[in-house]
Amino acid sequence: MSLTGLCFGATLIVTLISAYTDLRYGKVYNLVTVPALALGLGANAVASGWHGLLLSLAGVGVALALWLLSLACGGCMGGGDIKLLGAVGALCGPHFLVAAFVMAIFLGGLSAILLALRHRCLGSVLSRLYTWIVCKLGFGCTTQLSPDRTLRVPYALPIALG
Repeated sequence: MSLTGLCFGATLIVTLISAYTDLRYGKVYNLVTVPALALGLGANAVASGWHGLLLSLAGVGVALALWLLSLACGGCMGGGDIKLLGAVGALCGPHFLVAAFVMAIFLGGLSAILLALRHRCLGSVLSRLYTWIVCKLGFGCTTQLSPDRTLRVPYALPIALG
């Protein structure tokens, strides 16, 4: 089996397990993501030397940048989701991670809309989103926004699909 096949196979297994545990238990486990991250770093280093290791580390670095972006947006992704992105970045590199993340954003947004429709609160969610955007852009927000935790989107599934 080639390195590419190993990394993509491991990514598929890790993301599917994480999607299942996120849907079932609301948690992405370190027991799954941390070994995958280590496997990605090690396999890429063994197969391609320093270049492979640096590419794998760049994937982890992109995941850390996405974590900082998530924090700037109010912590919209959980720590387990970010560790899952780190594992994907270590296994497949930064280019694959960015492409998968863009698709995950689209799928996550779609699932959030469907979830809000299912709970009949899409208007309320869109109103809160509008207020959040106005406040983040600095247009005179006078109210302190607290995150609404009633609708939780399990993000590991969009990551796996992405």
